[in-house]
Amino acid sequence: MWNRKRILIIIAAFVLLSGCGKGNSNVLQKISNSEDMVYESSQFDIEGVEGYPTIYTYKEGGLYFITEEESEEYKPRMYAYDIESGELEELPLPLSDNEYIQVFDLTPNKEIVYGIQKLKEEEAYNGLDRHLTDIVKTDWTGKETAHLECSSFLGKNSSVYEVRLDAAGEVVTSDSDNACLYFLDADLKNVEKKKVPEIENIRIDFGVSQDEGLLYHGYKGEYTEFAKVNVGEREIQSVDGIQISGLLIKTMAGFGEYDFCYSDMTAIYGCDIEKGVCTGIMDFISSGVNPMSTTEMLSLEDGSFLTIPEKEDREKQGEFILYKKSNVGPEDRTEISFGTFWLEDDMRDAIMAFNKENEKYRIVVRDYSSEESPGTKFNLDVAAGNVPDIIDLTMTNSDAYISKGLVEDLTPYFEKDTEVAMEELIPSVLEAMKVDGKLYYVAPQFSIATLVGRSSEVGDAAGWTFQEFETVVEEKPEDVRPFVSNNPIEIYGCLIDCSVTDYIDWTKGTCNFDQENYRKILQFAKEHGSSDYANEAESNLEEKDIRDGKVLFNTGEVGLNEIQIYDYLYEGECNYIGYPNAKKEGSYFMLPIRLGIYIKSEHKEAAWEVIKTFMTKEYQGTMSTNYVMPTRQDCFDWSLKAAMTEESYVNDLGIEVEPRDLHCQIGEQIMEFGPLTQQQADAYVELVKRTNKLGAYYDEITEILLEEAQNYFSGRNSLDETIEYTQNRVNTYIKEKQ
Repeated sequence: MWNRKRILIIIAAFVLLSGCGKGNSNVLQKISNSEDMVYESSQFDIEGVEGYPTIYTYKEGGLYFITEEESEEYKPRMYAYDIESGELEELPLPLSDNEYIQVFDLTPNKEIVYGIQKLKEEEAYNGLDRHLTDIVKTDWTGKETAHLECSSFLGKNSSVYEVRLDAAGEVVTSDSDNACLYFLDADLKNVEKKKVPEIENIRIDFGVSQDEGLLYHGYKGEYTEFAKVNVGEREIQSVDGIQISGLLIKTMAGFGEYDFCYSDMTAIYGCDIEKGVCTGIMDFISSGVNPMSTTEMLSLEDGSFLTIPEKEDREKQGEFILYKKSNVGPEDRTEISFGTFWLEDDMRDAIMAFNKENEKYRIVVRDYSSEESPGTKFNLDVAAGNVPDIIDLTMTNSDAYISKGLVEDLTPYFEKDTEVAMEELIPSVLEAMKVDGKLYYVAPQFSIATLVGRSSEVGDAAGWTFQEFETVVEEKPEDVRPFVSNNPIEIYGCLIDCSVTDYIDWTKGTCNFDQENYRKILQFAKEHGSSDYANEAESNLEEKDIRDGKVLFNTGEVGLNEIQIYDYLYEGECNYIGYPNAKKEGSYFMLPIRLGIYIKSEHKEAAWEVIKTFMTKEYQGTMSTNYVMPTRQDCFDWSLKAAMTEESYVNDLGIEVEPRDLHCQIGEQIMEFGPLTQQQADAYVELVKRTNKLGAYYDEITEILLEEAQNYFSGRNSLDETIEYTQNRVNTYIKEKQ
């Protein structure tokens, strides 16, 4: 559906996208050959299943899963399916009223352990927010053999999220903070608590190693580390200190020579701990797998994989999909390399569709996020001339690469193409994207970074100087603050966010931080700042403080969601006035995707055929538009019409559009928004028209600015020294990049 809700997973591992990490002797070497990593899919139907699967496990040829029905009432069923024989058995569940299953596991002798959530009468069931309150063990007939209330060993304010069995029926679980493991015997007694090693974001997976061990992993800096749990001995053991570079999504059981398998966003790997090698098994793009729309992946003993699609994709894909190694010979299509730090979901689907339909070219994704140090690896490839045909410039300093002459001018490609044209783009977005009148990348979507205030406070102007901004703040009582946080570095961040482009000229290779606007930002942040950082409690009070006039401004990227949220917060008096600067032009287009062509690519025409796909109405017209908007004018207009409609209709692409229904949390309230009003739509169109420049993701430059600003706020350097050091360091950085 056009207004399909998107669940954004924000992974707190941005450090993986930059920096110069050192090598580590314990890091498993990755070996990949995309030609040998192609799997073919087939729908894996199980007849007689009621409801849709939500929780799964696989043990010794058996697939076990719990289903729920499309109903507000919780009606779970549990099934055991023998993959070889095709025999399906429904198992009884040990549930009373207001009890819900969060997780389960079982042993070879058919003992089952369940994690149960109990709700009080006034609580409502929410499948996305469950915590485990009881552990129940049953036999195969559903007869309860042991029962434990988790509060008996966790206390009232804690909960557990995992429960796993070993072959002897003994249990291990983890607490809600993932800081401790709790070992229980087969009768759910004799609880023993063990502190886990200091790794962040721990995830426990049972049965993923060949010796039936319990393996858990967590992120530590730029690596994923592992430990093994011996449930019977109640011990936590390191796994020879092994580490995997990059972000790991899921661990799976090993097979053949692999101790265990794991997936990142690009592939499934099999790990041989003794050899210290991770071998690529299945390439997701080549095999037509989108891990972001897959709820579960299970490895089978024969080297095949079983996946369960997201609920909304199951109607066309089936409840389960089986992937087996392809018998197709070597590819005879020309490979086009696509270098990226992160594949957005719609883009991944488009690449897979391109590979499926195009007979001449095949896209091979080079995902730098799986490297030990992605930014360093990309820069090394640039220095060595090993640059992908298509470069995702989103997480790079695109201006620097353009100024170095590494990116092809796409203007001639647009001019001679009969399917897409520059004139189809929103005029203000197009002009902001150009560099010296040329276009070096395509960008299918945008949002706008701006500063938002109440019109009765800031007026109806489309921009303002720093002096005008400061005057509004200075006229307020002492208990009124400009932003949620009073910390100087956070105030500084709010005012400098996205506007670094105002101080740098990449064409000339210079910067100018010795100007009045930048000095005033530093002075203002220091004068109005205190040592307090914004915390969760302050954030939850933001709604009340804005309505009471205690917080004046909001900063951030604006899409259709934010248009409605800010209109609500400012009670219909919302002005997207922008960040203060000398030209009174303080709103910036942010481009989440920027795709360019390497100037020395041997496949430029083919690369153009790939990237122009993202500029078609068929692509942009089917994107989700809650958080970003299409850069094509026709698709932008369609999006606004869809956001405003109060009745269902079929749009120009034959897609059914339903009235907008947005639910979001503001403070402690869950708010519901319907279609945009004409006034809200007009405000957004006007903001798009008057925005004329790009914001930038200058991570390394931003680090320099923050370091020098902090030295000023702490009193280590004077204002003049801060300006001088900032100017010198950024100039040095620009020269190095050029």
